[in-house]
Amino acid sequence: MFAAKSPEALLMDRLYVYAMTGLAVLAIAVLVWLILRIRSWFFDSDDSDVPLEEMLTQFRQLKREGELTAEEYRLISQRLSGQPAPVKSATVNQPATSEEVSSESSDSTDPKDD
Repeated sequence: MFAAKSPEALLMDRLYVYAMTGLAVLAIAVLVWLILRIRSWFFDSDDSDVPLEEMLTQFRQLKREGELTAEEYRLISQRLSGQPAPVKSATVNQPATSEEVSSESSDSTDPKDD
């Protein structure tokens, strides 16, 4: 029913499978490289080419010229060096209670002020 293949035919079949597998792996590698290359074109920023020291020098110059305050320069230099910026706690103004209002009004009518 089925004729046996010769050893040469089996070898040719194996070589064909190996060649196709190799081409598929090569094609996948080229596609991955192409995708990474295209992504780098879209997502690379021009600022990443500037060294950190040069950026700090530019911000220091802006501070000298008065374009940046000392606080702004300090925050920028901390962020560029990778240090977390300090978080300032915001105070929430809560409405005064009736006791606080009465004590404030009694303080303002102090006879020593006259």
